[in-house]
Formats: sequence, C-alpha cells, structure tokens
Amino acid sequence: MRGPNALLGTQGSQQIPRAYPDPRARILNMILALRLGQKRGRTEQSLYNRTMFSWLESFSINVLKAGRIPHHIAFIMDGNRRFAKLQKMPPIGGHVQGFGALKETLRICLELGVKIVTVYAFSLENFKRPSDEVDPLLSLCKDKLFELESSGFLFENLISVRILGETSLLPKDLQDTIREVTSYSSSFQGAILNVHLAYTSREEIVHALQNLSSSVSEGKISPHSGIRGEDIERRLYSSNEPDILVRTSGETRLSDYLLWQSSESQLAFLRVLWPDFSFWHISWLILMYQYQNRGGHRIKSGTA
Repeated sequence: MRGPNALLGTQGSQQIPRAYPDPRARILNMILALRLGQKRGRTEQSLYNRTMFSWLESFSINVLKAGRIPHHIAFIMDGNRRFAKLQKMPPIGGHVQGFGALKETLRICLELGVKIVTVYAFSLENFKRPSDEVDPLLSLCKDKLFELESSGFLFENLISVRILGETSLLPKDLQDTIREVTSYSSSFQGAILNVHLAYTSREEIVHALQNLSSSVSEGKISPHSGIRGEDIERRLYSSNEPDILVRTSGETRLSDYLLWQSSESQLAFLRVLWPDFSFWHISWLILMYQYQNRGGHRIKSGTA
C-alpha cells in the first residue's frame, strides 16, 4: 500500500491517493475531486459554492466518524518560512498564516472527536537562529496564546492548554502569558492542546533521567529494585503516545521530537507546507489510520 507521504505530490498541491478498497475512501475521493475541480476552475467562490462545500466537509466528517477516530494526533508544523518566501512576505508572515492553520486544524479535530492535539511550536535549536528572527517568533507565540484565551476559543471548545518544554528559557512576558493561559484553561475537559516550546526530545529524556537520579539519591526509589521504562515515562513532560505523528513540508525526519512517545505512532510525512494544511489533508490522514487499523489490528505502512 502507498505510504502517507504519497498524499501530496508537490508543495501546495493535492493528489488523490488510490487503491483504497474501503467505500469511505471512494466517497471522499469523489468529494475531493469535485473540490479540486471547483478550486481550479474559479478563484472566486459564490455563496452557493461556499455553502455547498461547507456541507460537503460536514458530510465528510460524518463519513469519517463512521470509523475509528484517533485519540491523539501530533504535528510538526514545518514549512512556515518556505511559505512566506513563496508568497514574498516577511518570515513572520508565514508563522502568522501557520497559526491560522493550527486554529483551523484544532476546529476540525474537535469536530471529528480527536481529544488531544500536540504541536511542535519552538525547538531549543531555534535559539541558535538570529535574534531578529527568534524575537518576533516568540512575541507572536505570546500574542497568539493570549488570543486563544481572549477570543473565547478555549472557553467555547473547553480546550485545556499545556505548554511543555524548558519554559524557563523563554522571555518573561511569554512565561507570564503561559501561566495565565494554562491556569485559565486547566479545568476545561473538552480537549487538550499540548504546545511544545523550547523543547527537544533528547533534553526531555535527560530531564527525566536527572529527575529519576534525584529520586534514587533521596531514597524515594531503591537502586536495588531496578529502573523500568515506566519510571522514565512518568517523568517525561507528557507520556501520552500519539496515534498519528504528522510532519508537513516534505521533510522525512522527526527532528528530535517525541522520540520516546512515538515508538508505536503511525508516521505521516506530507509535502504540503503547514500554512496550506487543510481539512482534506486531515481527512486522508484519518482514512489511512482507519485503513491501517481495520479490524483492531495495525498494518505496517509502506513507502511511496
């Protein structure tokens, strides 16, 4: 079978995967073909067309919900800078568009019934970039976190926000916003948004091992009882394993993200740039997840 990286043939363009026997695939295939044909035929959509395709998206969600929906999806949101370059806008403009894609992705995941969405927003390695690139990005993080709260989006959808990483390295005003937003949303139980900031997986594992070592030194754990994987897992920022781990932009590596947690995750590498990520990409990710987990048994995916 074709792997998840077959979803997109070129940056910003969609291809329709073939050879899926499930009738749901044929239904979504026809809808996607209709959608693409309409988009290529006319730039400006009439109110009728916008209404029709909104209905098609709702119909597609119901088709997908007839099958198994993943509990947890993680995203490496890659391609914002390349998107900005292609659109001839400043780099920060690509990140602004990327936030819009994240908000739309959250909305769709909520409608589908996905309970946990996890995103890689800022790596520790990003601190090595020039300050004139890093500072606006962290400022944008602060503004958009505040916007999630002030716009009512978190309250309306009962989303609990968790910020994971070496947050002490972040600017103080961003740390203050993190505390405010996480405290405000801590009691919400509709869904969880995990945002990794100032994070790498290796640093997370080192942090867990240091914590474990301290527990042994303090006598909380006997050195003679043996160290188990669960002892490390409990000390990670988050031990919840994603059902699907997605990376956009065409890169086929994990870039030091969720290395421990993703050992059993279905990996999907898409060539679309993150700001162009849409409902249809999520639809095919869910459909492939259902196909590979049909009958309750996971089928190992191949490559394109």
